[in-house]
Amino acid sequence: MRRQNTLRGVRGNRHLSLDYWIPEFQLQSERDRVNDVSFDKNGWVHNATNIAYQGLDDAILDDFGFNLVTKFAHLTFHTDMDVTYSYTSCGTVFSKLINGEGLAKVSIKNFQFGLSMPFDIKEINGKKFIDLKGVNSWYQIRDKAVFNFENLYNGNKEQSEAIHNLFNKNWKFVAEEFGKDFSEKLVDGIFYKLKNYMLTMPLKDFATC
Repeated sequence: MRRQNTLRGVRGNRHLSLDYWIPEFQLQSERDRVNDVSFDKNGWVHNATNIAYQGLDDAILDDFGFNLVTKFAHLTFHTDMDVTYSYTSCGTVFSKLINGEGLAKVSIKNFQFGLSMPFDIKEINGKKFIDLKGVNSWYQIRDKAVFNFENLYNGNKEQSEAIHNLFNKNWKFVAEEFGKDFSEKLVDGIFYKLKNYMLTMPLKDFATC
């Protein structure tokens, strides 16, 4: 079962927002926040706290639907996004020493997410609802990402510019190698919002939207 016109209506140049297709479901009101993400990978130790994801309120729906036979739902959308946080960093990246502490911002152009979610049918007060049970996800940056870390190398401008050039020249590698933890935290928040939303929409009402 699929919402009418969802798949065809959002492709092409119409650029309709996600809340146009699912009016009562909002990915965020202004910003979504995650407490922390940390990784120690390939010699680079990076800790991020007070993470804010800005741009979900402008998300464009690519595809949304659910199948009552296979009991899988899917959601695909894209948006531009700014990710800001406080960071501490040390170790090596691109075979260069890195250290710093301060504010970080990652600006992402054309960020696409896909979610696949198994579900059961749950009956509440005689009405049937979709009860999402879990999520598998993928993400892709279609255009580019720009990284900015304030106060690298205790403010040494020359060293900071050199490492920033490497990050921004190799943005795709950085996103694929180190971005998974950030995206998974964001997807978890989206999943629980969608799960709660689906439990407010009886199947009968949802099918006639």
